[in-house]
Amino acid sequence: MAGGGKNGRPLSSRTVDYVHAVLRKAFRDAVQVDELLSSSPVEKAKRPRREVREPGTVWTTDQLKAFLMHSWAHRLWAFFHLAAYTGARRGELLHLRWSDVDLDGKQLVIRGSASFR
Repeated sequence: MAGGGKNGRPLSSRTVDYVHAVLRKAFRDAVQVDELLSSSPVEKAKRPRREVREPGTVWTTDQLKAFLMHSWAHRLWAFFHLAAYTGARRGELLHLRWSDVDLDGKQLVIRGSASFR
């Protein structure tokens, strides 16, 4: 969309998809459940095309080593290290408990994910 967001900025494609899904469900219920309408106007509406974004750049091995060396004294260094070398997502790392870590067996078990809301 050209506007509608904060300060006149465009809405994100995720917001547009969410609004479309909510409206589609509401109008489908109005047609099928409540029988208030004969057809849903949302079914005929076309969503704007999504912008295809290039994937972000990934650090090189040297850049990662430099970051980890520079952040050695940071309180989240272990978190950074695990994120870099396990490929686990942020929520998965935040959900870790000591019972998920086996230092002797050099194993880490991902049992779930923390949610952000």
